[in-house]
Amino acid sequence: MVIENKPQKDVFWKALIFTAVIFLLGVFMGYVLEEKRLNDVQEEFEQLIIDWGDVRTQAAYYQTLGDDPAVCERAVDENLNFGDRIYYSGLRLEEYEEANRLTDRLQFEKQKHNMLRTEFYINSLVLREKCDAQYDVVVYFYMDNAGDFDLDLNARQNVLSVVLEDLKEQKGPELVLIPLAANMDISVVNILLDTYGVEEFPSLLLLSDSGYEVVSGVQGVGDIE
Repeated sequence: MVIENKPQKDVFWKALIFTAVIFLLGVFMGYVLEEKRLNDVQEEFEQLIIDWGDVRTQAAYYQTLGDDPAVCERAVDENLNFGDRIYYSGLRLEEYEEANRLTDRLQFEKQKHNMLRTEFYINSLVLREKCDAQYDVVVYFYMDNAGDFDLDLNARQNVLSVVLEDLKEQKGPELVLIPLAANMDISVVNILLDTYGVEEFPSLLLLSDSGYEVVSGVQGVGDIE
């Protein structure tokens, strides 16, 4: 006598279908969430572009007015405020990237941020010299997506990033902190690397009233100050 086990098979197939539906639904929701993150990043960057255009135009306008201390102070303040906005925007972009698992479309946004930070760096140097502004500049050269090809480098960069975040929290607008990825094939970044002789990563370019210094590897807060 043959005993049919059709009910058991039905339960198996129903469970399999249910699992597949839940999996596909999870993937779909993941894409929806990542699209929202990407839209948030793009909207924030568009606002940064508008703000940067304002800051850059102000700086150019102020340069036509001569060496007026009040004018310089306003230009420097606006530039420093923008520096803080783009720095913290970059931190949020990193958080989004860590949570991003299904698409790589954030890479283009990272390149745009890198280019904008480079422009900000150059503007900061111009205002610092023209207005004799009293702030230090730290440029953090690092390798983007280091975890994909060098875990040791990635670990060192993570440690240094935390140190720099702590230093930025302590110094506030008195410190202009500019992270720049060295491996995005951006010509002006390559020129900076050649100009300052940066060959190892991570490296810091420290600019102060006494000149500049390039230091490589993990540094403590006391070493950078």
